[in-house]
Parts: sequence; structure tokens; C-alpha cells
Amino acid sequence: MSLFRKDQLYSTNGVFYTKAIFADFGDAPQNLCYLESNLNKKSLPVLRQLYVSLTINDPTEVTFVTEVFDGDFSWWFRLSSTAWFSKHLKDWKREADVKRKSKAFEAIIKEATSESRNALQAARYLIDEPWKKSRTKEAIKEKQETTEAALPSHIADLTAYMKKKQ
Repeated sequence: MSLFRKDQLYSTNGVFYTKAIFADFGDAPQNLCYLESNLNKKSLPVLRQLYVSLTINDPTEVTFVTEVFDGDFSWWFRLSSTAWFSKHLKDWKREADVKRKSKAFEAIIKEATSESRNALQAARYLIDEPWKKSRTKEAIKEKQETTEAALPSHIADLTAYMKKKQ
């Protein structure tokens, strides 16, 4: 069961709700009464928390759209392409990337102590992000930044030490 039904995402006129259904974007008074009555007086969800928690293990956003928006991808694509929202989404994707890589580093450390090769390769796959096709300087720089942000400090110190030795 998803957080929102498709009929809760649109007004009776067919206009799609955006800021009014999430706590992190303030409220739109004309829509809030309708939404609160349809959400059984629940407090409005925080979209950032939902997005980050549901995309850490699924960067394709399929789980997120299915569990939050009842699988209404057209609604999600419209929202994510709006100018006011895209800047938020970029930050959230970065946060999810850092958390995903942090989990991968945990797996690398755990597998390094158990000497298993398959899991280590899987963790490296997550860190290298081969599913991100962009090879621009900006994309490569962001990949390095998120990797460094997730890197445990003792591993970063060891990496710096090894580079100096070479």
C-alpha cells in the first residue's frame, strides 16, 4: 500500500499537487484542508526523508515512486522536472549517494577481513557507479567527492599514506 493514492495527487480539476502534500515545502492553504481530510488527519510527510531512505538501496527510484506515489511515474517525472524542485532533488540524490557508498565501504571493510572476493567486487561496483553514464569532468569530480565523503577517516589516512609511499 502506498502513502498516497493516485486520486490524492491531483485536484478535482486534474491539477497535480506538489508543495501542498509535503511538510518540507510549506503549505498551500487552499489544498491543505482537502489533503488533511483525505490523509485521515495525519501530519504531512517529509519528502526528503522518504526519498533518501527509499533510494539508498534503489537508485532507480522505482521503490520510491511505488511506495509513495502508488506507482504514478508521470506525476513523479513532472514534479522532478519542475525548476523549484530540481535543486532539492539534486541535493537529495547526493545525500543518498553518500549513504549508499557508506554502506559499500562498510561491506568492503567487512569483506576485507573475511577475504571474500565476490562481495568486495560488488561493493566496488557500487562505489564506481558504472550505471551513471556521464563521464564529464563534473560527473567524475562529484563521484570522487561523494566517495571521499563516505570514506571512513582511517581508510582515507591509509590511502593518503600509500600514495605518499609510491
